[in-house]
Formats: sequence, structure tokens, C-alpha cells
Amino acid sequence: GVLKIWEVATAACVFTQAVPFEPVESKEDASERSLTHCMFVPERNQFVTVSMEHNIVLYDAQTLQLRKQFAGYNDEVLDVKFLGPGDSHIVVATNSPQLKVFELATSHCQILYGHTETILALDVFRKGLMFVSCAKDKSLRVWRMSKDGKVSCVAQGLGHAHVVGTVSCSRLKESFVVTSSQDCTIKIWNIPECLTSKAKAALISSPETLHAQVTERGHDKDINSVAVSPNDKLIATGSQDRLAKLWSCSDCSLLGVFTGHKRGIWCVQFSPVDQVLATSSADGTLKLWGLQDFSCLKTFEGHDASVLKIIFVSRGTQLLSSGSDGLLKLWTIKTNECVKTLDGHEDKIWGLHSNKQDDMVVSGSSDSCITLWKDVTEIEQQEAQAKQEEQIMKEQELSNLLHEKRYLKALGLAISLDRPHTVLMVVK
Repeated sequence: GVLKIWEVATAACVFTQAVPFEPVESKEDASERSLTHCMFVPERNQFVTVSMEHNIVLYDAQTLQLRKQFAGYNDEVLDVKFLGPGDSHIVVATNSPQLKVFELATSHCQILYGHTETILALDVFRKGLMFVSCAKDKSLRVWRMSKDGKVSCVAQGLGHAHVVGTVSCSRLKESFVVTSSQDCTIKIWNIPECLTSKAKAALISSPETLHAQVTERGHDKDINSVAVSPNDKLIATGSQDRLAKLWSCSDCSLLGVFTGHKRGIWCVQFSPVDQVLATSSADGTLKLWGLQDFSCLKTFEGHDASVLKIIFVSRGTQLLSSGSDGLLKLWTIKTNECVKTLDGHEDKIWGLHSNKQDDMVVSGSSDSCITLWKDVTEIEQQEAQAKQEEQIMKEQELSNLLHEKRYLKALGLAISLDRPHTVLMVVK
């Protein structure tokens, strides 16, 4: 995994690249780093290398500074989120201990080392500069993006006894993180101020260690999803035991239980506009619940498979859900109907996230694909309107031609407008 540059005349090694990650004890892991191809590109004055993990990396020929990196292979995409102040990047968890951060405009990819086992879930703070990952190595890590788009790890949280499967960030300020794990507990981690203030964050050389403020045994089975409410006062959890629960954020006391799903719950999500919780389950349904009385307000049926993720879109008026059959469905909450089904993936869609502008969605699936979707409602409406106007103009022209008794032209127009009765009349 190391590049060296040699002077041909003297047979001396003039440059050895530093290893970009911690050395690994076992032999198998080391082979993943090995380089399979190396080439000089004179036009750009750069070296290109190809690694075993299917990454293509361009280095500056003089300084061996990393200039650009393309990650070709994603394995299974387990989670994906928009990142950066203007949602200019996406961060992806791809069934590996490394995170990938893609710049959308250029496809340049940063690979983030830190976790030692597969990363399972991600969440991003509101401003888009800090995000959190949790993994099978029982830990969570807090990452921060600098002004120039470089990402580094600023904190690490240890304390779970099992795989940490889900994480959610505070919504208002970058103040805390909630995780839950296969050990059936919920933990609340406070983010120290030194990580959030720009001046102090620059001074951190090694990641801080976080300790959980509150730990609460939440369910009897694996907790699949956790969410923090928009006002940072409530936490919702959804579990394999078919229950969703509502907790107070301050002391993790139980406020209520949502019962009604027939199989395990995969995802819980708070509405951005109403006091409503959405849940999705392996029974193929989505449900909306009132936070005041814990009653089920609506049930959406239409998926044939487990519904793995849900997000609120269109300013909280619609839901977008993803299934284990690779389908995305868009639901209008008011009318309870599925208005569109998007078939863009071949396998389970684990990752789903919308940007701050609410006009783009990114989805990631086990089929290794990451797909960006754009809201084209307005464009489609404009096209439909233009078509309608054209239709009206043509009909007006037809009645004018008939009035002027210009039958030959009228015949052609009537046929193109698909008016068999008028055609017959003209022929007669």
C-alpha cells in the first residue's frame, strides 16, 4: 500500500509515501490495502494507482499529495446522508470499516479510517458540518468537515456492550447524540463544547473520548431505529419487538408506547411540522401516530416487502418510503394514497435522506448503487400546462377552419386532434 519513487541513474529511492492508516497486525487485512496498478500521467504530472479495494487514486508526481480519489466499488450501501453546508457532499457507509465522503460535483471521494469493523449507520447535524457514525466495533465516532471539505474524526464514544446499529443527532444545536444497540439499551452522549466551536476544534490532535450521560434499557429485542424530535425534547425508538416507544430527552424516562405493528419496526421518524411520529415495519405498512395520545392516526399499505426507511418530504406533507424489494414509494399524507412508485434499485434500500432544500433525495441500496433523485413536480406541471394550452389553440383553429369552410386543412387537423366525429362530418 506504499508508493515509492526511484531515481533511475543512481538506483536510489528518493521518496517513500507515508502509510495513510494505522498498521494492521493480521496479514489478511493488509492485503486489502495493496496496490495492483500504478501509472504516470505526464499531461497532468500525476501518478495514478489502483488499490485492491477498487479505488483509483491520483497523486501529485512531485509531492505525492493526494489530488483526487475515485471509489469504484461500494459493496452493500448500508446508509447514506447529505453532508456539507450546501449539501455539496454525501457520506456513505458501505459494509466496510471505512467511510466514504463523495463530493457530488466532482465525484472526488475521501476515505475515512477510524472504525475497526463495519459501519452500520450515520446521522448528520443540522448545519451539515458535523456527523456521527456507529459501527459493529461497539463504538460511535463524531466527524467534522473543515472549510475546505476535509473530514477528520474529533471524538469517539465507547460503552455499548454490543454492535451499535442506529444513531440520531440532536436537531437544534450540536449538543448531543443518541445511539442504541443490540444490547437493547439507549444511550445519550453529550457533545462537549470544545468540539463544536470552530476555534477549539482546530486544536484537537487526537479524537476526544465521549462517555454516555444516560443509559436506559429500552426494549426486549434489538433496537432498529432511533430518532430525535425537531425540538430536541423527545426520543423515539423502534424495535424488533414490534413496539415503538417515546422517551423524554432529559432523563430518558418512558412517556408512552405505540402498539399496532404486526412485525418488527425498521424505522421511526418525527414529522418536521406536526406532532406526529411515522413508523415503518417488516409487516409492509407505514403508520402515523399522534404524540399526545399514542393513537394510530393512519396506516399506509402498498409495499409487498419490509419497509426499511421512511423520510418526510415536501415540507412534511408527503412520506417517502423504501422497501427491501428495491422500490421507493411516495405517499401523500392527507389523502393516504401512494402517488408514485420509483423502481431504481435491485435490492434492499437501507439508506434514504433528503437535502435541506427538500428538492433532492439520495438512496443507497444493497445492490451497491447510490441514486440521486430530483423533485420534478414543478417541471412536469409546466410541461402539462404547455401541452394543454397547445391543445386549446389547435381546437380554436379547427373551429375557425370549419367556419371558413376550408375542409381539407380541417380534415388534417381533426385527425391529429383525434376527433373521429369531426372527421366524419368534414368528409360528409
